[in-house]
Amino acid sequence: MPLSGGSAPYQMSPTSVADWAQQDAPSEATAIFPPDQVPTNPPASYSRATITYLDPDGRAVNTAEPGGNISTSEYDQFGNTIRTLSAANRACAIASTCTLPDGTPALTMRPRPGSSTPTPSTQPTGWTRWSRSGPCTPSSWPAATSRSPGSTR
Repeated sequence: MPLSGGSAPYQMSPTSVADWAQQDAPSEATAIFPPDQVPTNPPASYSRATITYLDPDGRAVNTAEPGGNISTSEYDQFGNTIRTLSAANRACAIASTCTLPDGTPALTMRPRPGSSTPTPSTQPTGWTRWSRSGPCTPSSWPAATSRSPGSTR
């Protein structure tokens, strides 16, 4: 099954997955269709299939659910999961802007991660929101931050 190009259900080349800072690029994929859909060879549509993308070691690095919701997992050299990215967070990472479920603006990002310094802005709630163009990782947050990323009050 193709990972990129016109016949690929989703663009999953190394360049494409780099858009959300994924380093473990898939090398192959397999599609599982529901029992009531017998695909042609090759399939005319993957719209109802769940697609699992595998790295060269056979580990699932991406899962595409019907509807285009794609999640990510990355591994260390021992096969331990070191990073996961939910489908919703992936969609946020590749969007030009993103909002939280309540409609509050989340971090502002560019479509392709770059490298810049995080900048703070104080919110009416008293929280400090950090904005950074590029992937936000714990090591990219300033040492003066009193709460770790993702923590709650």
